[in-house]
Amino acid sequence: MLAAVAAVTVVAVASVALWSILSVPKEGFPGSQMILDHPALAAACQNGKPTLILFSTITCPTCVVQERALDEALRDYDGGVNYVHLMHANGTEQVFTDWTVLKVPTLVLVGRDGTVRYRSDGQYVSSDAVRQMLESVK
Repeated sequence: MLAAVAAVTVVAVASVALWSILSVPKEGFPGSQMILDHPALAAACQNGKPTLILFSTITCPTCVVQERALDEALRDYDGGVNYVHLMHANGTEQVFTDWTVLKVPTLVLVGRDGTVRYRSDGQYVSSDAVRQMLESVK
């Protein structure tokens, strides 16, 4: 009987510990604060505008299409949104690691308060969808 109570107690404590770990937003994902590990990101954080971040590589054809869609969507905002494009190259590897970028394109939207609001990993996001995202943090 005592062993059963101890086992239940261990399971309960483990469950609470796991819940507390999983309920904390992971850095670089929605609900967490913007990681300021690159000068362009630190500069963008200081002006109180929402920030759109594109992580890409030079060999990614979808990234090229994504960049065009972002350019199209951002024309409507006339400087009201920061745009940071980070290309995986010498000097940015740690930024990609810090943000847990495993697939490209990775698109991240950070609100005016520095909180990550949206993230898409390895998928194209249309210009209309980008506009909808931007309207949500306007």
